[in-house]
Amino acid sequence: MQRASSRPQQRRTRGLPAWLIPPAADWRPKRGGGLSSSGLSGPSIGVLVAVALLAAGTLVAVAKPALASALAPGLLIIAILGVLSLALLYHRIRHQLLEPLTHLRHWALRMQGGNLSARIPQPERGEFAELAQDINSLSTTLQSLSRHLDEQVQMQTRQLAHKARSLQVLYDMAACINGSRDLNDLLQRFLPVIMDLMEGHAALVRLLNDAGYMEIVSSIGVDPHVLRREHFMPVDCCLCGEVVQQGVAESRDSLSACATTIGMPLFPRDDIEMVAVPLIHRGRTLGLYNVFVPKRRDGFPPELMELLSSIGHHMGTAIEKTRLEQQTRELSIMQERNMIANELHDSLAQTLASLRFQVRVLDETLQQSGDFKTIQELEQVENSLDEAYSDLRDLIAHCRAPIAGESLVPSIEKLISRFRKESGISVFLQNEWRNAQLPTNLEIHVARIVQEALTNIRKHAKAHNVRILLRRDNSGNHHLLVEDDGAGFDAPASSQGKPGEHLGLIIMQERAAHVGGELRIESETGEGTRIELTFHFEPRADSSPAVSRAAP
Repeated sequence: MQRASSRPQQRRTRGLPAWLIPPAADWRPKRGGGLSSSGLSGPSIGVLVAVALLAAGTLVAVAKPALASALAPGLLIIAILGVLSLALLYHRIRHQLLEPLTHLRHWALRMQGGNLSARIPQPERGEFAELAQDINSLSTTLQSLSRHLDEQVQMQTRQLAHKARSLQVLYDMAACINGSRDLNDLLQRFLPVIMDLMEGHAALVRLLNDAGYMEIVSSIGVDPHVLRREHFMPVDCCLCGEVVQQGVAESRDSLSACATTIGMPLFPRDDIEMVAVPLIHRGRTLGLYNVFVPKRRDGFPPELMELLSSIGHHMGTAIEKTRLEQQTRELSIMQERNMIANELHDSLAQTLASLRFQVRVLDETLQQSGDFKTIQELEQVENSLDEAYSDLRDLIAHCRAPIAGESLVPSIEKLISRFRKESGISVFLQNEWRNAQLPTNLEIHVARIVQEALTNIRKHAKAHNVRILLRRDNSGNHHLLVEDDGAGFDAPASSQGKPGEHLGLIIMQERAAHVGGELRIESETGEGTRIELTFHFEPRADSSPAVSRAAP
C-alpha cells in the first residue's frame, strides 16, 4: 500500500527543483537541534558578547577620555575572553562541521568507486552523529541489497547456463532420434550424448522384454563379463527394479548391492556411483538407462535429475516409435519371405519334384538296356537333384516365419527328427534343461544356432554321429554343445576369405551376441567340429514363459 501511494507523489514531484520537493509524509522537524546540540552556540554567543562589549567600551572611552584608563583593564579581559571564545568556536567548527563534511566527502567518493563497505566515523554527539548513523545505516542497506542482487544475478546466470545446456542436450537428443536408422543405432547415438552430459565412466540401457526381465540392449564402457552376468535381470532386483516399478529416477553412491547380485564387482574402482532413470512412454515404463559416474560430494542437483527424467521421457517415446517401425518392417519382411517361400514351393519345388520323377522313370528304363555308363551318370544327376531339392526345402523352411508357442526343446527335437530322416546320421540328444524357462526371442536364437549347425553337418561334415548337449546350472549359466565326428575344417570362423564363405558360422556368432552369450567353434581336419554356446539367464521363481516378438 505504501508503494502504491508513493507512486502518485513521485509523479507529482518529478521535474521540480530540489527546494520545492516536500519532505516525506512521516517527516517531523527536530526540536532542540542545530547549534545547541553541536556545542557551537556557547562560543558563538561569547564571541558576540565580547565584540559588543568591546565596541561599547571603545565608544565610551572615545566619548569620555577620562574613563579610558579605568575601562582599559576590563576591555582587555573582555578582549581575551572574546579571543578564547573565538578559538573555541573555531575548534568546534573544525571538529563538529569541517571534519564530518570531509568524512562525508570521502565516503561519497568511496561509494562512487564501488566500495559499498565504506562507513563514516560517527561522532559522540551532535547533529552529525545522527547523520553519520543514518548514512551508515543506508550504506549497510545498500551493501546488503547489492550482495543480494549479485546473488540473484549469479543464480539467474547459473539457471540460464543450465537451461542453455539442457536445450543443447535436448537438441542433440532430437538429432539422435531423427538420424537413427533402428533401435541399435538410436541407442548407440544416445549413450555418448548422455556420457558427455554426465561426464560418466560407463552407461547402459535396459529394456523390459515380454517375459518380464530387464535385458541389456546397448552399453558403453562396461566389462563384457559383467554384461554377460547382467544381460537378463528380474524387475525386482536392486535399484534398477525400484526405478522400473516406481517410474522415478534415483541415484546410489554404492554399487556393493549390484556386485553381490551378479557375484563380481562392476568396476575395478570404488569411487563410482550410479544413477538410474526410467524410460517412459505415455505412463508406461519401457526400461531404464544407467549412467555410472565418479562420486560427487554434492550429489545430483534437482535440476539435473529433472533433465535426466525429461531425457528418459523423450527416449521412451523414441524407443517405442522405433519399436513400432521395426515391428512393421519385420512384419513386412515376414510376409515377403512367406510369399517367396510359397512361390518357391509352387514353382521351383514342383519343377524339381517333376524332374526327380522323370529321372527315376528314365533310370528304370535304362536299367533294362544295361548301359551302365549312362546309368552311372544318370544316378549322379539324380543325386544332384535330390540335394537341390533338399536345399530348396531348407530354404523354404528358413523363409517361413517361426511357429508361435513352440518351446525350445520340442523345436530342437523336431529339427533332429528331420535331420535323421534326410541324412541318416545318428544324433544323440542329452537334455539337462529340465523346466528351463527362457524368453521366446532367446529360444528362437538358440534353435536357429542348432539348425544352422545341423545343416552344416549334413552338407559338409560327412559325419556318422552327432551329439547335442543342453546343460544349465542353478546360477543361470546355460551351455549348448553340438559336436560331430566328421571331416572338420582348418579355416577359422571369421569373415576372411571369399564372400559367402563361413557365412553360417558368422550368423551363429551374431545370434550368440544377441543373447549376450559367447560362441566357440573348434575344428580340425579329420577331427570333427565342436560348437559351444554359453550364456547367462536366471529366471525368477514366479516367472512363466511368455511369448515375445523376435526376428528369426
